[in-house]
Amino acid sequence: MSDQRQIPKNRLKTRSKWSTLSKAGFLYLTRIKCDETHPNCNQCTRRGFACPGYRRPLKWSSKYEFRGDEPRTRNRSSSSRELLAYTTPCTAIDDPSSRGFPTPIGSSSSLDPSILFGTGSANVFSTHGVYQNPNLDLSSALPDIQLPGDSPNSIDWTGWVNHSAPLHIPMALEDEDTGISRHYFVQVCRINSCVDSERNFFRAEIGSLMASSPLVYHCVLSMSAAHLTGLKSTMATSALDHRAKAQSLLRSTIPKLRNSTGADRSGSSGPTEALLGSILLGMTESWHNPSYLGTTHIHGARALFKQWITTASHGQSDGLRDTMTGIMTYWEAMSSFVVNQSLDEMSYLDFLCHQKPSDRIRPNPWTGISTPLFVYLARVGTLARQRLLLSQLSKVTSREDATGQLQAGLLRSARETESALVLYQVPPEDLIDDPADPVTTVTHLRRIAQIYRLSALVELYRNFPDLLTPSPTHGLAPAAQVLAMAVSILNIIAAVPQSSGVNCLLTIPLIIAGSTLQSIRPLGGLFQGNKDQSAWETLSAELLLSSSQEDVQEHWRSFVRSRLQEVRRYVGLPAISRASEILEKVWARSDVQAAVGSSKTYEFVQWVEVMVEERLETILG
Repeated sequence: MSDQRQIPKNRLKTRSKWSTLSKAGFLYLTRIKCDETHPNCNQCTRRGFACPGYRRPLKWSSKYEFRGDEPRTRNRSSSSRELLAYTTPCTAIDDPSSRGFPTPIGSSSSLDPSILFGTGSANVFSTHGVYQNPNLDLSSALPDIQLPGDSPNSIDWTGWVNHSAPLHIPMALEDEDTGISRHYFVQVCRINSCVDSERNFFRAEIGSLMASSPLVYHCVLSMSAAHLTGLKSTMATSALDHRAKAQSLLRSTIPKLRNSTGADRSGSSGPTEALLGSILLGMTESWHNPSYLGTTHIHGARALFKQWITTASHGQSDGLRDTMTGIMTYWEAMSSFVVNQSLDEMSYLDFLCHQKPSDRIRPNPWTGISTPLFVYLARVGTLARQRLLLSQLSKVTSREDATGQLQAGLLRSARETESALVLYQVPPEDLIDDPADPVTTVTHLRRIAQIYRLSALVELYRNFPDLLTPSPTHGLAPAAQVLAMAVSILNIIAAVPQSSGVNCLLTIPLIIAGSTLQSIRPLGGLFQGNKDQSAWETLSAELLLSSSQEDVQEHWRSFVRSRLQEVRRYVGLPAISRASEILEKVWARSDVQAAVGSSKTYEFVQWVEVMVEERLETILG
């Protein structure tokens, strides 16, 4: 009797058909789970089946390949196709922890702020679990990619290589982290920088650090996966996973920096990596959820930056120092509208306001050519939050003397900031280095500087109207002057091409200028002319006053809506949608206020106040 078990006859007939079935169809019909044992599957051997996975070559049949949540035939979105249509060469970065770096153990605990800032910190990190995915399902992990050809046998590999020459493996075969890394270099670098080229800091230096720093690696993959969530919701798990690993690595790095000496820090990349990791984690918190503000990280980043900048002059290049200073300044400006703080918190950046006019300007990925303007904008945002707190305080206290002193102090700080903004001059073209970006020119960078300068002034004047007085030249009331400045901002924005990289910086200016487009009744109160005015002065006043007309304001409101939608499509982040929601609520309140009418002096509805009351706070950069 033979040692090999005989196969029943009723199975022999079916066996002849297995060669025409795909592996997926075979496993489905036989209800066998393949254990992937080489050279034969033990499950098939025990049951007397010829294993189709390892005994013979497989021919996959596309008719068995489908997803339960999508139709079998579907059109790929333009966002998915864009993952192939890139122009900058990129290479997927392997996880540096797999090459000898210690990998942090996954933990659901978040970064303890007391480690960074001491036990006195009142900010608490939101806790998110670490999601592990040891059995990666490529069919559900990556965006859908349409390969050339009608079937697996007819794939035009020459055409495929032409589409992805810089890559080493086809996208359909790459693992999840490789796909996330690809998305970072293809999409995130472009929308996360107002100037993008092969010299882009987020493309060159960050790409280099990803290969050597596990902290930077997981920070980058966290933000890239968070951005990919807009295309594929299942990426949220990977985004939180990489963020938790990055937080764990940052938490373990801080004690080492505290115990190191100044000489050790100056010759090490650890402080730079820790600062960069803190900035990337904090600034992209809203990418995971628009309600996350990253306030814990910004306090830690300030401490790290103060330590880093003292040694940067000895061991770092001017380019790295300018870039890190610029992105830190930008973060301060964006956070100032959502964090209650004093002006002293940002005093460590005052040295940027003393830039010499003859200095060469290197375009910064986040601040362009106007880093000092973002210091002033951070002050304006802080003053706007303080004015709101003072307004709320005056409603619950009867001590007018105390509130009066606080109001006088705020007005004094506002005047100092106004003077700095008025004196600021946009750098001339001959002092600006070539951005080397085909879609972002020096002209665009100078326009965005003009936009931010006027935006900071409008926000300041709208919150502190006492800074303005009726003009002796044209007799316009302060409200009309602010409206005219807001329309001027929108005119400059209209001149910026929607393809320019500076579009990623337009959210805050659109909110500031757009929220100023409020219905003011009666219009006659905006013009306080006198008999001594010349005909030209009267004509100038009428032209400026035209921005207060209802139909003109409706035109510019439509423009702001449209431009915010374009920014939302360009950036791909849900926080931009909150900006639109804030504006709609501001306009609704102002329209009601104008319809009811009041004998008091007109007061603007402040968008910061609406954002707080409606719980729409988010990082708008």
